[in-house]
Amino acid sequence: PGTGAKRAELASQEAGRIGRLLEEILLYAKPIQLEIGRLDLGQLLEEVLSTHRAAAEARGQRLEILAQGEEFLLGDRDRLTQVIINLSQNASEAAPQGSTIRWTLSADRRAGTLALEVKNPGPQVPQDLLSRLTEPFFTTKPAGTGLGLSIVKRLVEAHGGDLRIGSDARSGTRVRLVFALAEAE
Repeated sequence: PGTGAKRAELASQEAGRIGRLLEEILLYAKPIQLEIGRLDLGQLLEEVLSTHRAAAEARGQRLEILAQGEEFLLGDRDRLTQVIINLSQNASEAAPQGSTIRWTLSADRRAGTLALEVKNPGPQVPQDLLSRLTEPFFTTKPAGTGLGLSIVKRLVEAHGGDLRIGSDARSGTRVRLVFALAEAE
């Protein structure tokens, strides 16, 4: 009753928070083992973001996906799902209410690359902090663990990809991932 219920709810919330923190620490600390398969990144992006649309809409935000069509890479579905989830959460937390978070997927057939970019129109990240955003336990958020982007970087690099982060006052922050395109079947 009363205060006992409030304490139990608080304890439950804190246990959940600690559980999520431990999951992130373990994910960062464990050696990465990939289960590689041919994967349509555009389809995966649509699937993952469909579950995040409601959370974005609750914040008064809109998700927009621009993709050229079926684009394949050789990757681990579960690990790339984690990459998209982490980037989606970061973009949504940084973007202001009423804004549009844009996801772009594009292939450069001559270079043999597939680029995934997410842009949020949030405030500019100071240049001196940009290079530190993927450092383990570095965060600019009061409640952040500082592991989200470092996990993303490790997973992208395990796929042979590259991660770049840029930010300016005019367009906000953009995270660009570049992977090798999979050969045609």
